[in-house]
Amino acid sequence: MKYKFNPYERAVGLFIGVTILGSLFSFATIMIKHNWFEDEVSFVTYINNGKNVYAGTPIKYKGFHIGEIDEVNFDGGEKIQVTFSLLKKYEQHMTDQTQLKIGMTILGDKSFELIKTDKKGKQLAEFSEIPVIESEDMMNKLQDEMLVKVDGILTSLKVTLDNAANLSNDL
Repeated sequence: MKYKFNPYERAVGLFIGVTILGSLFSFATIMIKHNWFEDEVSFVTYINNGKNVYAGTPIKYKGFHIGEIDEVNFDGGEKIQVTFSLLKKYEQHMTDQTQLKIGMTILGDKSFELIKTDKKGKQLAEFSEIPVIESEDMMNKLQDEMLVKVDGILTSLKVTLDNAANLSNDL
């Protein structure tokens, strides 16, 4: 006996089919947008301070996201090894004149940007070491300024409270 679907069953089946296809299309679009199918090349750098450095932190070049940090390792020495990967199409920018500038975002996380000089340089091989330029930490400067101001306010408040205590003792 052949089974026939009623109109409601057909509508539900069509809805489920369209939902599954839409989900697959959305997932594929996200994968393409996040460069999951792009080839990558890896490089290494060494930094002094690993605070606020995480795997997944973006690497930028002239404001464009061209890669991200893959791994942060501390081997007990002075330096912290940071391995990062770039999209293969940006590999031609990696010469022996390229440097990695480390700055700080307003939220306190580190930001990484490739700096390329105008000088012609030799193309770097994969897993080559990139020298680091650590910029002055603006957040630390702001914190130091705030500590000085708060210290002054607390000193003034202590004097005021001491005067109030003396006045209350006299009364």
